[in-house]
Amino acid sequence: MQTNRDRYSRALSRGTSLSARIAEQVLTHYESPLLRLPRPIPVEDLAAQWGIGQALELHDKSSFGSMGSAGITRRLALVHEDLSNEQPFNEKVILGLEKSQYEMRIFGVGYRRRFTIAHELAHVVLHTKFTNEHRELGVDARERVADAAAGMILLPDSVLAVTFSGKTSLVVGIPLLEATADKLKVSLSLLVKRLGDATRSGLIKSENGAFIVDLARSRKAGHNMAPRVRVWFLPLGWFLPSNKRLTSLGLRYLPSLFYSAGLYEEQGTEDDLTLWRKDRREWYSMHVNFSFKCYMAEGNVRKMLTVIESPFPEVA
Repeated sequence: MQTNRDRYSRALSRGTSLSARIAEQVLTHYESPLLRLPRPIPVEDLAAQWGIGQALELHDKSSFGSMGSAGITRRLALVHEDLSNEQPFNEKVILGLEKSQYEMRIFGVGYRRRFTIAHELAHVVLHTKFTNEHRELGVDARERVADAAAGMILLPDSVLAVTFSGKTSLVVGIPLLEATADKLKVSLSLLVKRLGDATRSGLIKSENGAFIVDLARSRKAGHNMAPRVRVWFLPLGWFLPSNKRLTSLGLRYLPSLFYSAGLYEEQGTEDDLTLWRKDRREWYSMHVNFSFKCYMAEGNVRKMLTVIESPFPEVA
């Protein structure tokens, strides 16, 4: 009998596959040798190749941009619109629209802006190249597919692999994650998420892990605002539910440090952590050392990058 979890897993798998095909379509416009270099993907150039007008480059001092999209793309008739952000259009400058098939208006700067361009580009490709899937998907599903595709466009597997090449087993720290995100011009949130994809698929082997924490509500109940795990990566064989409250993972000190720790200063602590261990099919508790750093992201949103410094027990 098929359970709700099974149906969710299959739907998630279909969405991931579609996102990967969208990203592949986009990256065919990029020279394949360049995909094997640890350098930023020129998403503005790729958007132009798909007939999307370019926005003026703006500078963002924060490397901790949101992965959320805030953009509008139009082609005669409306293709995609997100009006949740009420910032005025006059803050944006659109260039070269007379030669473009699409008009893209972006809310956000820096790394957030790059993600939003990739997200809107994914919508264009979904609408034009995968018309059947576009019709079958609801609005929320299209957003999830575009988000996942944007991550794969900005951080393809090949770029992740070459960025961390030469390391048979990866051990990360906050300086390495920050430097890599800056080098590839992506947010820390996106880097951690894509490392999660890479470790779960076996593309990258990691000996430790990391997760991003922010203040969020329960998905089911819609309340209980609390520090929760947003994105994560762990060694193969370990699992950490997204949107899980820190206190539900057995953590006693990290939840309060999320609120009280100073900004932009790497710190450390010890705490208990409970994770799902796949080989035993059970929750496994261990005492670990953490390093963490708090940031103030766009919109005065507090976020925490947490790295698990302690080595993990081997899993079968």
